[in-house]
Amino acid sequence: IDGVDLGRELERRKRIPQMETIRVGKAVAEALSALESVGIIHRDVKPTNVMIDVDGVVKLTDFGIAKIVGYDTITATSQMPMTMAYAAPEVWEGKATNRSDLYALGVVLFQCLAGRPPFSGSPAQLFREHTTKDPDYTLLPEGTVPALRDLLRDCLAKLEDERPRDAASVAERLG
Repeated sequence: IDGVDLGRELERRKRIPQMETIRVGKAVAEALSALESVGIIHRDVKPTNVMIDVDGVVKLTDFGIAKIVGYDTITATSQMPMTMAYAAPEVWEGKATNRSDLYALGVVLFQCLAGRPPFSGSPAQLFREHTTKDPDYTLLPEGTVPALRDLLRDCLAKLEDERPRDAASVAERLG
C-alpha cells in the first residue's frame, strides 16, 4: 500500500485530531464488520496494522494471526495471539472473539486522541492493567465529544458482554 501506517503517523504527530480519529476508527470498524460477516477475528488490531494510503483511504492489514471462527488455529506456545498493549482481558486467557477486536480498536482510538495507549509497562503490568484497571480518561483532549468518550468506555469495558455487540454498531456510532 502506497502510504503510511497509523503507528508511524502517531510517532510523527503524537496525537491525531478528533475528526480524523473518528474517520480512521469508522474505517477500521467497517473492516472488522466485513471480517465478522465471514467469521474472521483479526486478533491483532493495532496502529501499525492500520494503513492510510496516499488518497487518505484507511485499510486494515496483517491477517497473520487472524482466526476463522469454528476452526482451530496453531500458535507457538510462547507467542500471544495479539500485541499485548492492545489485548482485551479475555485474550490473556487465549479466548479472542470479535469483541476482543473492538477492545483493541478502543485502545487504538484512545492512543490516537491521548498520544499514548491507555496502559503500558512490562507484560505483567499490562496484564494487571488490562484486566483490572480503567483507563485514565483525563488523558483525552478536553474537547473530546461525550459520544466518543462513551464509545471508548464501551469498547474498553473489561467484560466482553459490556462491549458493543459487533463492529457494525461501532461504525454506526462513529458515523
